[in-house]
Amino acid sequence: NPDRGNNISKALSGVEKSDEHKLAISIAANERWSDPKEREKQRYRRLEYFTNKMFNEKSKLEVKFEGLLIDLGVEFDSQYSVKGYLYDIYVPHKKLLIEVDGDWYHFNESVHKKPLSPIQINNLKNDERKNAIAEKEGYTLIRFWENDINNNTNNVINILKGLMK
Repeated sequence: NPDRGNNISKALSGVEKSDEHKLAISIAANERWSDPKEREKQRYRRLEYFTNKMFNEKSKLEVKFEGLLIDLGVEFDSQYSVKGYLYDIYVPHKKLLIEVDGDWYHFNESVHKKPLSPIQINNLKNDERKNAIAEKEGYTLIRFWENDINNNTNNVINILKGLMK
């Protein structure tokens, strides 16, 4: 019953957990996530959640980039899934995947300096996995930096024109 679960969550919100409880949660999570089949199931659940809930609204950067594609007359799909990984944009007639990478989250070295945050490290590892999957599945993948989209728009447009030939 969803209402019962929500009521329990609300009642326990902010309640301090005992050390034994924290340890039990940690052990259970480690056991679940060490199973490759379970990791795969969880990845697809997260993908479904993000596709249905979180990504209904696009970032300003994605909207701006999609505007460039629209102006160029390029047909595309947003939030395209390949092997359980979401890619920002897919151009079907070119089998082209496009990622619009935020400078901080994906660590654009020309804009930000080390040390990397845990979020950036995780995103870089995820980007490497997505790069490998795209290549393995026969897609061309190109990434555009936030800084280039915002400050070198003509260069981005020229690259897109070249890709669409």
